[in-house]
Amino acid sequence: MRVESGLKLDDIVLQRRSETDFLPASEEVLAQLTGAEWLWNLPGTAEEKQTVGRMCGEGCHGYEQIMRNRLDERSWRLMVFRMLHYSGSPLIVRGRARGTLEQEEMIVKFLARVRGPDSPLGPVKVFQRAHGPATNVVVTEYELPHVLLATHDVSGDSKGNIWYSSHRTPFLGKLDPRTGIVTEYQVPTPAPGSGILPGTHRIQVDKNDIVWASENWAHNLVRLDPATGDFTITRSRRARKP
Repeated sequence: MRVESGLKLDDIVLQRRSETDFLPASEEVLAQLTGAEWLWNLPGTAEEKQTVGRMCGEGCHGYEQIMRNRLDERSWRLMVFRMLHYSGSPLIVRGRARGTLEQEEMIVKFLARVRGPDSPLGPVKVFQRAHGPATNVVVTEYELPHVLLATHDVSGDSKGNIWYSSHRTPFLGKLDPRTGIVTEYQVPTPAPGSGILPGTHRIQVDKNDIVWASENWAHNLVRLDPATGDFTITRSRRARKP
């Protein structure tokens, strides 16, 4: 798609920040590091970094959200305990911890050492960024019906529609990027007073354009047939336990 008569922007003038491949560890530079670049540049053993990767940085967020903090060991211990022992969007549901106590302590010691209040960090090496034709992109934003959807996952169907899950509401949505029209489907909500939060997490559209989603709070598997609008809810064995 060719965009005509776009907004004219001033020319961008670049200034060299470093004469080498390394950049100063300034707040402006660190704010642009990816998670992989953070782990690459931080001192530590392969075991420490692998443990952080497996227990802290896979899933809901990347390493960069962790590393932007500077905390002492006590504060890191509180933070790590909360993140590894609790779940749910507001982190209110305590469950079985991920990993062992030894791994948890390794993470605490590592983070306190490399991202403590006074932890030094020398010049950093960044990976090669996109350049040339790879930077010629058009980003289109679409307005969704609800402010607090907390969209989590997306999947495309055979017709070019984009399906999304909502982390905090009982809706699945379908966006037609050609028109911008959004169609919502309300997942049957849990019984009032059940204490189960609404919301879907993972979403996937199969080859027959059937939409599948997980309700992580209710421990359900949701199936939606867009042709009929019918939902089929399968409860997990964990959810059936009294």
